Amino acid sequence: DGASWQSEKCAEIERELLQMQTTDKSMQRQLQAAEKVEKQLKKLAKQYKDSDSQIQAMEQDLGSAKASAVTSESAQFSSAASLELTEAQTSHLERRLKELELQLQQADKGGEMAVLQQQNQAQVKELERLDAEKAELALKSEAVKKELQTARLRQQENDRRLSASASASQRLGDALRKLKVEASGLQVGQQKVREECEAHLRSIADSFPPLAGAVSNIGDGVAKLMERYQEVAEERKKLHNLVLELKGNIRVFVRVRPINEKEKAQESGEATMTFAEDCKVSVFDAAASRRKWFEFDKVFSPKTAQNDVFEEVKPLATSVLDGFNVCIFAYGQTGSGKTFTMTGTDANPGLNVRVLTELFRQRDERKSETDISISLLVTEIYNETIKDLFTTDEAKQKKLDVKQNPDGTNSVPGLTELEVHCVEDVLEAMKKAQANRTTMATDMNEESSRSHSIVQVRTLNVSKKDKREYVGKINLIDLAGSEN
Repeated sequence: DGASWQSEKCAEIERELLQMQTTDKSMQRQLQAAEKVEKQLKKLAKQYKDSDSQIQAMEQDLGSAKASAVTSESAQFSSAASLELTEAQTSHLERRLKELELQLQQADKGGEMAVLQQQNQAQVKELERLDAEKAELALKSEAVKKELQTARLRQQENDRRLSASASASQRLGDALRKLKVEASGLQVGQQKVREECEAHLRSIADSFPPLAGAVSNIGDGVAKLMERYQEVAEERKKLHNLVLELKGNIRVFVRVRPINEKEKAQESGEATMTFAEDCKVSVFDAAASRRKWFEFDKVFSPKTAQNDVFEEVKPLATSVLDGFNVCIFAYGQTGSGKTFTMTGTDANPGLNVRVLTELFRQRDERKSETDISISLLVTEIYNETIKDLFTTDEAKQKKLDVKQNPDGTNSVPGLTELEVHCVEDVLEAMKKAQANRTTMATDMNEESSRSHSIVQVRTLNVSKKDKREYVGKINLIDLAGSEN
């Protein structure tokens, strides 16, 4: 365990510290003894030096005495007093010399001075070693103290973690007991639900024969309903197209554009056009000073939005998917708004994109009963020449002609037919075709369409029930502008 190991480590470090402190005290006692011996050596050395000086002085006195004796002797003992004095001095000096020699012998007898000096040097070296060892022990002691402090901090942190773990363990234990109680309750509930399900299954098994008969009856009813649905769908198709026939197989709408900036700058006067109801429009004849009225199937004023125009032709999309052929074309003077009505802009598309969007919507509604594929062909007629607007390379343009089919319909063999699956495909194709269309500036319009644009949409419908196929087509035509 981490906490036990930390405690043992701390105890070991404390024992080492105590041992080091004991060693330090012993070394201090040895150091004090060495210092005492050193003092004694210094004292003996001083005494030796003093004795040596006294011996030298006595030798000098002895020499002087001998010289005096020789001098006295050479004077032939001039007087007895002088001789006695000289003998007394000589005797005194001899005794002193013997004393000094005795002291010198005592000093030299043991040869202790050299030994003490060697011991002193050894003690000094030992003292230096002990000082170094003491310093090293002090550093180790400091390191041990730091390590001990770190170990104590770690032990405190481990104690704190142990306490937190104990608290968490207590909480988990309480939560586990609670979960066990809940699990026991759930097991009881599960057993109860299982018993109820088994009882319910037994009751279902008992009633299965009547249910089987009911399911069979429902299946027969569904089959009859499907047959009735097909009949109703066929009837709806007939009624829908009958309504369109009653409205007129050929209908003429008039759309009046707003006045442009050039017209706004002209002098105001009588309104050129006025509208009555939804199908009447008048044109003011300035030369005759009177207004002429005209009636059409539908009249769209300058305030009419693109979507309002589309709502009038929206039912034709249904007819196309029912296998009929439809044609919508815009005709009018240059700058009257034909291309805007048919093509529009990215933010406000015209009939071409809106009709195709409606075809995709109805295709998705009918996907459970019919597989519908939609394809697109875009051409222009310019100077009596047919041009495929999906072919950008002029060198690859083929000579295209209108051919009559055996069934009496007309077609242009060799055109590029592009299958489209969503509105995004349509927008990309339309943008490509519009970029290839021939335009030219005129006196009335800076970007007048100088060609007839034909957008043909073909739908192939395959019934999932009987695999019957039928084809529908809609031609969306933007005629070239006229300046007359």
